Amino acid sequence: MQPFAQALDILQAEDKAYMGYLLPVLYMLQDKLKKKRDEMDTCAPLIDALQAGITRRFSAVMQEPEMVAAAILHPKFRKTWTNDTTVLEKGMVYIKRKLTEIESTERTTSVESAGSASDEGDDDAFFFPEKKQSSSGRSGLLQLEEYLSSQSTETSSITTWPLLKDLFIKTNTALPASAACERLFSAAGRIFTPLRSRIGDQNFENQLLLKLNKSFLQNQP
Repeated sequence: MQPFAQALDILQAEDKAYMGYLLPVLYMLQDKLKKKRDEMDTCAPLIDALQAGITRRFSAVMQEPEMVAAAILHPKFRKTWTNDTTVLEKGMVYIKRKLTEIESTERTTSVESAGSASDEGDDDAFFFPEKKQSSSGRSGLLQLEEYLSSQSTETSSITTWPLLKDLFIKTNTALPASAACERLFSAAGRIFTPLRSRIGDQNFENQLLLKLNKSFLQNQP
């Protein structure tokens, strides 16, 4: 059970809240469980059940191009987390397509900005044509090639490649959990009802504080 517990610890860690962690953890967990299966006959049924559960729950996700791209775009993993070239190719195709879309959007924005430039801006373009270059200075495919050949595993290193950084943020930003709000909704009780849907923020805050502090007020002499 150690590999399974380690996988849960990694996925639940606050400093690892990236979508790019999911597939590497799942693929590595499968490999570790397979090795344990060959070493421990007595625990074989448990390991088989865990493997079957992972496959049943995540089989579609493990082939999802966007999820594969999220793992590839995380500097900690890149393309080292699996030997399945078919899976990696899905992520690479997704990344290249998105980079093309980002570059196309940047070119369109640049043309629109140039069309509305002032006379002074036109003079600058005449004397300093190098300023017309894109902010990244390198094509998306070139940045991708440089990124994949880099050895840095620091998450912050993705900022070296501006186009990849934008795509990293898009694919690795997980949806926020509702756990932080559940206690508030539970404590608010009937305050969160259609009958009170039009109360103001200050009124709502006052009612919630009064309800939570009611027990303290009742205990006062």
